[in-house]
Amino acid sequence: VVITPPPGFQVVDTVPPQNVPGTNSLSGTWTVNAQANEFQCRLTERTAFAQTEYFIMLRVRNPSAPGAAYAWSVKVADAAVPYPITIAESKNIRGMAVYGTMVASLAPTNQLVNTGNIVRVEITPSQDVESSDGAQIVLAAPQGFVFVKRCPEFRAINLPESCTCVGSEAEVATLTCTGESPVIRGGSKYILEVEVQNPMTNPALNAWKFFTFRADGIGVDVANF
Repeated sequence: VVITPPPGFQVVDTVPPQNVPGTNSLSGTWTVNAQANEFQCRLTERTAFAQTEYFIMLRVRNPSAPGAAYAWSVKVADAAVPYPITIAESKNIRGMAVYGTMVASLAPTNQLVNTGNIVRVEITPSQDVESSDGAQIVLAAPQGFVFVKRCPEFRAINLPESCTCVGSEAEVATLTCTGESPVIRGGSKYILEVEVQNPMTNPALNAWKFFTFRADGIGVDVANF
């Protein structure tokens, strides 16, 4: 079994692959080939069972520049012959996006527990979001905060031309914006206000996250506050 990360990712040969407790693992010997930039497992059993999920944790170094979620490759080959024969291969395993960083700030109007709180959010993305059919800005509050589905008190102070807000009835609010591409422009400041319900108690981890996404769900930028 050979696993190859997308361009830009680099395997880390100082940390061996690790099995995931409580899941199916391949019975074999793992090696990390830094020169070929791939992980290899030589199976010690005669076969891996079809229709069975196997899990493995791998350590890679992320690219130095943000990028889309390029595909990983997994190949199964018969290595018992002079020239390995590929038995099965998948090259379209969607990988993770490498986010860029954006500047973000948040200003509350009410910090009392279990009350409505109109928050003002300002973000400055670092990258364009080239998506004319639904670029997204996502607000993720700490656990316990609640964005109502209809996003009460939503006000687009400086946003792309057409943006709608939908709350998750939990900690997330999603703004979907349409218009001429790029809908979201890197270096531009976007400002909005929306009401969130404060939690009953102070959250243990009081950190907000802000994201931009393409219409296909690929992440572009992220910020913590």
